[in-house]
Amino acid sequence: MRVFLLVLIAAFMGLAAWVLLPSEIEREREALRDFLASHPYAQPNREETKGPPGLDDPGEAAKFEFVRTLDPALVLVPTERLYRANTIGVEMIRDSLRFGLTAFSPEVTTTWSERGPDNVGGRTRAIMFDPNDPNGTRVLAGGVSGGLWSTSDITTDGTPWVKQNDFWENLAVTAIAYDPGNTSIFYVATGEGFFNIDAVRGGGIFQSTDAGLTYDRLAVIPPFLVQPRSRA
Repeated sequence: MRVFLLVLIAAFMGLAAWVLLPSEIEREREALRDFLASHPYAQPNREETKGPPGLDDPGEAAKFEFVRTLDPALVLVPTERLYRANTIGVEMIRDSLRFGLTAFSPEVTTTWSERGPDNVGGRTRAIMFDPNDPNGTRVLAGGVSGGLWSTSDITTDGTPWVKQNDFWENLAVTAIAYDPGNTSIFYVATGEGFFNIDAVRGGGIFQSTDAGLTYDRLAVIPPFLVQPRSRA
């Protein structure tokens, strides 16, 4: 009798799951359809985004890229996963070279020459003079969706700006700081606030322990980097 009851209960639960599951899936589909119809890129300003006749429409391109890369469960583009994806890619290239698969070699034989635009600045949201530079001329600067850059001499026009690496240029660098107790430790914060429709999401806070040569993403934000809220 007990076995019969257990079988009956299991059958009832399975039947309930079979009945409820399609309706739950349909609700999720409906919610996703509503989101796709009203997300920030669904109805772009045609005057601002429509390209010249015969050329691609940048508004449609932005919409396509947004929908193609969003996480349906989060209904947003999970840019914070970029760091992990980049790390996996680097590890795969390293492993392939170890086994002699030279087709994955990161060495680039093609040379590129810049063709413009020239003298056009982006949104620079963070800047810091390197406290370890005795001349006081080395500067780090962060751009929104432009990454982290540095120059060895800010006082000279001919000194180039050098990007941190290919991964950094995909991030919105909005704050740079160093540890006053140990000036070899740098912190770089990424991501904009949700104050504008085109705000760029970040990938976390990155730490350098070698004065900016290499960076690793922090799993936990140090307490002293978080400003305490004032009590009313």
